Amino acid sequence: MLNLTNTIIFQLYLPEILLIANLFITIISSFLFSNIISTIYLRRIIILLAIFTNIEVLALYFNLFDVTIRLFYNMFYITFVSTVFKVIIIFFSTCVLLLLFTPYFSEEKWREILIIIQSCSLGYIISMSTSNLIIIYLSLELSAISIYVLVALGNSSTRYESSIKYFFSNSIMSVFALKAYGYFYSTFATVNVFEIALLSAFQLQLKTNISLLFYCFCLLSYHLFKVSAVPFHFWTADVYQNTIYVITCYLSTVPKIASFFHIYTIYSMFFVQYDFIKYILCSFGVLSLIFGTFAVFSQTNLIRVFAYSSISHTGIILIIMSFGNYLALFTALFYLVSYSIMTYIFFLALYSIRFLDDKQEIRDISDLYFCQSELFTLNLLSLSGIPPFLGFFSKFFCFELIINDGSYLLLILFIVSSILSCVYYLKLIHAISSSRSFAKHIVLKPNYTLKFLINFHFLLLCSIPILTIVSIFF
Repeated sequence: MLNLTNTIIFQLYLPEILLIANLFITIISSFLFSNIISTIYLRRIIILLAIFTNIEVLALYFNLFDVTIRLFYNMFYITFVSTVFKVIIIFFSTCVLLLLFTPYFSEEKWREILIIIQSCSLGYIISMSTSNLIIIYLSLELSAISIYVLVALGNSSTRYESSIKYFFSNSIMSVFALKAYGYFYSTFATVNVFEIALLSAFQLQLKTNISLLFYCFCLLSYHLFKVSAVPFHFWTADVYQNTIYVITCYLSTVPKIASFFHIYTIYSMFFVQYDFIKYILCSFGVLSLIFGTFAVFSQTNLIRVFAYSSISHTGIILIIMSFGNYLALFTALFYLVSYSIMTYIFFLALYSIRFLDDKQEIRDISDLYFCQSELFTLNLLSLSGIPPFLGFFSKFFCFELIINDGSYLLLILFIVSSILSCVYYLKLIHAISSSRSFAKHIVLKPNYTLKFLINFHFLLLCSIPILTIVSIFF
């Protein structure tokens, strides 16, 4: 019986074991065989190995959708929600690795980027597999340290500055998280999330504990910083602007997905007893939506436009999550996946462009190669929420949820922000269709790998809405 139990446990955690083994293989092989095999072939072999490992991990996670279990005295757990978030993280990590596989990626430090991206994703996966606060914090900080290095890669002083800015900002927010963890342990004598949730719910039923709510808010603020919610957004534009496109694509998808999972966990376990906490989370969402919508109009840099646009999308997800039910969770999850796909397409369209002198102005995209310009235009239409693209259905489900809840002020805010976003996205489409070239840049025709990525994400952009319609009516 013991051997059978160990076998089952091994099968349950085989995805994490594969990710750890692949990380070690990548570290050893990338430096051990660097003088034996050509750099180009070595890079492709190692990246292909990482991609195939991620595909195998995805297949294993698909078999765990119906598994709900807690192991090792509730230290580790598997639920449907955590498995869904893990699948999303592995999927988008694989998409970023595909960008590294293309010959357009000519960074000399591809080994460091590959290893750090894998370790960062592994940290987020581990943080969603445990209920121990110490392991959660260590795994998140492992990912944060990886991000410091990713942002600083290169010989640019602006990248060093952005990395230092993110380092100090994250360090300050980590203090709030550690204070919250220390309070939980000193009050409840445990570091297990489930036990803390039960004890705090019992304590809050007896009387209102202001200290408990304050430290829960501190913990929530730590994760709001990770998703760039207002007023914790101050690092986003500078970090996105001064980082390599591949790394920016990764930072704008995977870390946010993991942080939204932890926000959902904190909200469902600690804050569900009080309605006013719902309004606090909703307030952060409203502030982010308003600020992101209006701040984008004053930007001329394309990456900063994307950064402030991502803040408004973060606000929408926070507002939807604040409703606190499973329908709101999966609506927010659908919006998060849709936004992540559109984010990836945004950088995919720009990926084959080599700007001279690091110019990233809006006027610099007027001479995109035809394939990229069409994909970029369709992606902007999807971000605007125009049917029949993916962005329309994600916003439609948000509108439906708000109407059913009777929050008409939020509905008006959503409509106004959507209209204003459409106006700005149409401005970008006009910049693409312009025949004038204001800046010198090199446009490279996509190779087979990039063509596959473009066609694959174009199918995602168009097929998911069709599948959604079929699932609704049939």
